Formats: sequence, C-alpha cells, structure tokens
Amino acid sequence: MWKQLFQATWKTFRAEFSGLLANLQRHGRLIESQANLLEFEQLFQEMEKARTTAEAEYQRRAIEEERYRRIAVRHWLSAANVDDDQERGVIARKDCPGSGRWLLGHNCMQAWFNVEFCATPLLWLNGIPGAGLASVYQ
Repeated sequence: MWKQLFQATWKTFRAEFSGLLANLQRHGRLIESQANLLEFEQLFQEMEKARTTAEAEYQRRAIEEERYRRIAVRHWLSAANVDDDQERGVIARKDCPGSGRWLLGHNCMQAWFNVEFCATPLLWLNGIPGAGLASVYQ
C-alpha cells in the first residue's frame, strides 16, 4: 500500500516539478552560454588590447628605424670633418717636424724652382687633407 501511495504521489510530484526542472536546466544552459560569451568577450578584448599594443610597438620601431636610416644617409652624404683632419695633421707635423722638407731639397724641384724666372712662385700640390704638405709652406 505504501508503494501504491508513493507512486501515486510521486507521479504528481513528477508532473508538477518536471516543468520546473526542465526550466531550471534551460536556464542553467543559458547561464553557461552567457558565461562562455562573457569569457569570449573578455578574451577578445584582451586579444584586441594585445594587437593594439603590438601595432603601437611596430609603429614605434618603424619610426625609430626610419630615423636611424635618415641619420645614416645624412652621415654618409655629409662632408668630412676638416677640423678633425686638420687636428690630425697638426699632431703629425709636431711628431715629424721635418715632414715635406725633402721636396724642396730634391734636385728636380731645385731645377724647376728658379727664383730668377719666377717673381711670385706658386706650387700647386694635390693631395688628401692632412697629408703633411702644409709643412712645406711653414
């Protein structure tokens, strides 16, 4: 008898709560899908932030690289620093005080350079800056 009474009441219990249980399951799935959606949204936001950061870093490096290229080209195209060359020449002349004097004492030079024929002597020598020929005129 208890068995029949239990089955009779359980059926009504089942009939009354089966809709609620189905509704709870549906709501549970909805909450899980919403939670998954929020997780995906957060993941998307993090990925977007990482992409923005990477893009900003790329732009910064591209600008920096362009600046270094411009500096290299400017350095390549700029004139030599004659002050440094002059300073090296002065130091070389101090270390070698008789540098270039051999030219004036050479027989060919003596034969060519005759003061009687030339009132204002001019000797044009071509060479790299700081080569030591300036000491000839000193």
